[in-house]
Amino acid sequence: MTAAGRLYNVCRHRGTELVPLADPGPVSGQFTRSIVCPYHAWSYHLDGRLRGTPHLAVDTEGSHYTPSIWPSGGFIFVCLNPDEHQPSIQHWAPGRSVVPLPAGRPATGSLHYLRR
Repeated sequence: MTAAGRLYNVCRHRGTELVPLADPGPVSGQFTRSIVCPYHAWSYHLDGRLRGTPHLAVDTEGSHYTPSIWPSGGFIFVCLNPDEHQPSIQHWAPGRSVVPLPAGRPATGSLHYLRR
């Protein structure tokens, strides 16, 4: 989980979605002690730390890293590389810029993402 309280919704083992967003069940988003991956039952503490890996010896200490997440121009940017912290849009896309959205107005039309 990040300092802002955001948690990856994928298991670090095989990338399985932890909480189905397309068809949330009646208990979706209500967790008491842990979140369990439906694929191989890896479990996570509610703060995002790896809790357990059944049938596989994995060091759960120090296995958590926090991505950089920051707002800019009405968008939320995420950088999954733990060695880079809040690189500018020029770092990702030289010559491009972020046009701020007017307050209270949602983005419309096509949104594109950049991968580096």
